[in-house]
Amino acid sequence: MTAYTDFQNSITSARSLTAMYKELRRSRNLGQRGALTAANEDLLWLPRSAVVSAISAMDAYIHAVIVDKLPSALAALNIPVSLCDMVAELIPIKNATSFKSTFPLI
Repeated sequence: MTAYTDFQNSITSARSLTAMYKELRRSRNLGQRGALTAANEDLLWLPRSAVVSAISAMDAYIHAVIVDKLPSALAALNIPVSLCDMVAELIPIKNATSFKSTFPLI
């Protein structure tokens, strides 16, 4: 599977959690909105889990894309200045020019 397919599957799972939350609210006659009583606070774990799952999916997707694309971008002799500027913000290099001169050492 591709990173994007994994991302889509994870988002589908997160949507299933929110659908489950809505269905359980409906089955308990709690309405679509509003505060939950202490007896129904267990339902709050479903939307929380959906948010965590969605953020985790996004993190995994971004990580996979970076791991896949960054080496080929850095292997090019003509590294884009915008990429150099972004990397210079992350590591202690003052600007894009000094990053380009430092890159062969990395």
